[in-house]
Amino acid sequence: MKGASQVEFLAVLLIFCIGMAIAWPYLTLSRNASAEAKAVNALRQVHEAQKDHFAGRRYYGTAEQLKSFGALSGVDLQPTNNMAAVGVESRITYSIDIQVGGGRTRWCAGAIPNPKGRTIAIDETGKVQMDKTCYDGVVQ
Repeated sequence: MKGASQVEFLAVLLIFCIGMAIAWPYLTLSRNASAEAKAVNALRQVHEAQKDHFAGRRYYGTAEQLKSFGALSGVDLQPTNNMAAVGVESRITYSIDIQVGGGRTRWCAGAIPNPKGRTIAIDETGKVQMDKTCYDGVVQ
């Protein structure tokens, strides 16, 4: 007998598809965890930038004010989704929104690591909080 029959090929393909269906959620968990870790790191950098801005100006700043002050020089608030050099893994994306409230005495930065990811927030206390958002400079 030479080669495999069509039924055998379909059986192997079915087993492969079932294996991928089982493994796929676990593969995406690691990608989401990586995106969350990068977003938390960026939020901590925003916290340090706000501390520097407050020490120099005596009020918390918006993203534009922090950038003009030079405190956000190393922070990528909204990285692009560029393909890596090998073309296999794309850069993890997240977006960060900085809100200042309470007469510029309070601030909050919220991050959404992935479209399906958890929201993450940090405020002037420096405590990173999962599944929280910002409203008028306050973690909700």
